[in-house]
Amino acid sequence: MRLSSFAAAVTIMAAVAMGALIPVAGVAWAQQSAGQPAQAAPSDQALLRLVTDFLQAQRAFDVAALTELTTPDYLEVSPVGEVDARGRMLSFYAPDKKASAPTVEVKDPVVRMFGDVAVVVAKLAYAVPSPGQPARMMELRASFVAHRSGGRWKLASAQYTGIRAPDERHSGNHG
Repeated sequence: MRLSSFAAAVTIMAAVAMGALIPVAGVAWAQQSAGQPAQAAPSDQALLRLVTDFLQAQRAFDVAALTELTTPDYLEVSPVGEVDARGRMLSFYAPDKKASAPTVEVKDPVVRMFGDVAVVVAKLAYAVPSPGQPARMMELRASFVAHRSGGRWKLASAQYTGIRAPDERHSGNHG
């Protein structure tokens, strides 16, 4: 059985997640890095809200919200390289598949605007609970492509890439 990109995202790569959190509807945003502006432009804020709403809808298995937040031709690439069209992505979040979802922190978001298209790149840090143990931290890099139509932003695609744990990145073993 194939895991959803969300489920795969929290099981592919482990890494230590650090940083102050700002809770936003069940999804947390990391404080901005030094040297970056403290206030995002209104269009950036709308795009960051879109990503936050999308992640929250995933956590809640809210198919209606996911449908509303994505374009009909939405595509996503999972951390293991599988490509899923919108219908398949939505099927991962069917009510009968609802499960407990880890919390997620969005770190270091970068927004790039190209007219009615925008790209948001961010690190997603998941806290996966383990009974009787501290939560296990796992991280992904996510790229979201959004399209504005009728004055409203929707996600057209997402791609998730696992981030190796620090000891794996520097071990010299890249195979």
